[in-house]
Amino acid sequence: MNGDGRLRRVTSTAAATLALVLGLAAAACAAPPRPAQPGQGWPVLVVVLDGLDWAWIDRYVWSGQAPHLERLVKEAALAVYNPLAADPEPVGAYLTAATGSRVEAFAPVVLGAGEPARKILERRAGRAPRQGSHYLLNLPRLAGEARESRSFAPPGWLAESLRRAGVQTVLLGDTAWLAPAEAGAELRWVSRSSPISLAALLVADPTGAVERAYALSEEDPGAAGGLRTRWNELPRRLGALVAGCASCQPGGERRWLAVVASADLWRLRQEEGELSSAAREAHHRALAGELDRVVGWWASDPFWGGGSLLLFGAAPGPAARQSGEHLTAMVWRGPWGPGAILSPTARRAGFVTAVDLAPTLASLAGSAVPPGVVGRPLTFGGPPPEPPRLEAFSLARAGIWRGRFRVMSVLITAQVLVLGAALARAALAGPLASTRLPGGWVSALNRVRPFQLATAWAAAVPVALLNPWVAAPPVKEVAGSVWAVVAASLGAAVVAWAAEGASRRFNCTATFVVSALSAGVIVCDLVFRLDLVGRSFMGYDLIGGARFYGIGNEHMGLLLGSSLVAAAEVGERWPRLRPASTAALLGVAWLVAAPGRGANVGGAVATATAFGAAA
Repeated sequence: MNGDGRLRRVTSTAAATLALVLGLAAAACAAPPRPAQPGQGWPVLVVVLDGLDWAWIDRYVWSGQAPHLERLVKEAALAVYNPLAADPEPVGAYLTAATGSRVEAFAPVVLGAGEPARKILERRAGRAPRQGSHYLLNLPRLAGEARESRSFAPPGWLAESLRRAGVQTVLLGDTAWLAPAEAGAELRWVSRSSPISLAALLVADPTGAVERAYALSEEDPGAAGGLRTRWNELPRRLGALVAGCASCQPGGERRWLAVVASADLWRLRQEEGELSSAAREAHHRALAGELDRVVGWWASDPFWGGGSLLLFGAAPGPAARQSGEHLTAMVWRGPWGPGAILSPTARRAGFVTAVDLAPTLASLAGSAVPPGVVGRPLTFGGPPPEPPRLEAFSLARAGIWRGRFRVMSVLITAQVLVLGAALARAALAGPLASTRLPGGWVSALNRVRPFQLATAWAAAVPVALLNPWVAAPPVKEVAGSVWAVVAASLGAAVVAWAAEGASRRFNCTATFVVSALSAGVIVCDLVFRLDLVGRSFMGYDLIGGARFYGIGNEHMGLLLGSSLVAAAEVGERWPRLRPASTAALLGVAWLVAAPGRGANVGGAVATATAFGAAA
């Protein structure tokens, strides 16, 4: 009775604590940070540089040879940018950024090459394309799917909203964007060597038309990909626009959005394997120098420098699928000052997803965001994150992506073998009890704790994977995977040993202790945003982009199963605690379903069904 009373007090205290924590979490969710107000940051100059990441900025901006770029990073709001692109090509990344919700590029986009593709492009666009393979982008199909499913806003809503708000838009890049000869053409096309047609989605109306577009690139056989952006032409082009705009004079309207699309870094990284190390360094440093001059001009320009400059990698590099480096960089300097870019979607300071860009631009213009948009306007503020930490954040996620399958395959195999041995022991215990064996082997077998310890170890592996040290090995590649396997195994062994000791003290099973601990750690992770789930090899949420925040399917299953195992043993061993365990299950169910916490719709249905039956 003494032990039963002690456990009842502990459980009651834990339930009360959980209720208090959930209440505080709900209060925190009810008061999100305020975004930048309409009218701030105009005019907006958006420089899109596919493949720009924090590793590149760390290497070529902090070299002392790009003072304007370095000052931009020091005085801007910073973030890691997730393009939500599963494919290394940028189509899906741009569609997602333009619509404000996740759009898979595979349905509306076809990659064509050869004579059939050439004939299609000639018929649709009225011009013969260059040699090579090209994207066939079906904008009307996307718009139709948006209307039918209502799951995302149609392409072009951003440009329409900006136009109604009086924002002048202009697109600068190369000449790959072709307007179709006939009205209502179904297909638009873009060369794989250039992102200009894709960047045009940010300022194109629902028919695919762009109000102003100027060539800023030229053929150059000596440049990576054979195409070079004439960065030195940008000040003259934008200056001419302002000079010819009566409302752009002092005291006039300053609402301009200029999108500069360049694939210089993208193409350079495509050819890195064919370049010598000296040539590669020279190309990268030349690009950094050109960007530095652009930033210097912007800062000194009386019109454009009075607004904001957004420099970001809209899509990851061409080798992102192999390396796992899906995250890029975002630098936004404006009247909000230095700090972190805060995403109400990702709910993490310094981490932004592609769906947030279009709602942010619409919000700055004072325009309403249509239904179907998942993203929310960004906010600016908070402590400025250090670029090395942003780089480390991105590289750590890439390491998790690369080593996930190696680590998990080894650990799952070990768990299966251990559980198989435990099942064999349980199956043999009955027949051996009636068998005469010398030396009392049967009784010794039944008293052996290592079997229970091994079972507890298998159950403790998922919670051991939540330890941040496991996913941050001091070595890389295969050696890092070995480190992660050993660290997770040792961590699970420590948890199992502690659970075995606690089970003897409280007259319960070690599995109950491990299950309660697993559920408790995940609950604390969701409530206090400890980022344990995002750094676990069991669920690489931030890399794959499958989830913006909350709990993925893997950890939802762990939370569901652990909660049920723990509640079942509480109900069996301590019947008086059944109301408290039921209340705890209800709290977990709410946490899984809460939009600002678990945000798992399928998990909410499964949790409600399972917990309802258990209750």
